[in-house]
Amino acid sequence: MFQQTNPFLQHAINHGQSLIAEMNKARSLSQDIVSACDSAMMSMNAGNTQNAINSVQSIRNMATQVAQSTQLFNQAINERLDMSSYMLNHIQQKIGELSGAIQSLKASTAHCQSMNWGQYPNQYGNSSAHQMMPGQFGSSMPQQ
Repeated sequence: MFQQTNPFLQHAINHGQSLIAEMNKARSLSQDIVSACDSAMMSMNAGNTQNAINSVQSIRNMATQVAQSTQLFNQAINERLDMSSYMLNHIQQKIGELSGAIQSLKASTAHCQSMNWGQYPNQYGNSSAHQMMPGQFGSSMPQQ
């Protein structure tokens, strides 16, 4: 059985997977930054300033990469929030239209019922009160 893929969902899945990869990269870089900070501290305590400077430069580069990953993630979240807001507004508009249509139908039905209660059109198209004959459906008199 052939089942077509929803392009919107496919796009969301692909986008989500790329965001997860970016966040994993940022997490890994953050751990590397902590290690590089420890290395820089040990180098400074040992008097090895060149090694400490190299560690600090490495930390700076990794921090820049984390900032880029975070920026991509924030941008994706903002896009999803904007899309959600648009969809909710569209749904609210449609619900309002449906509510108005239902209210209009209720009012129209109530008006028709009040105008035609017990009235049936005769052969000339005019309404006339329908009177029950004895023994007719709805009458309390039994048929003979």
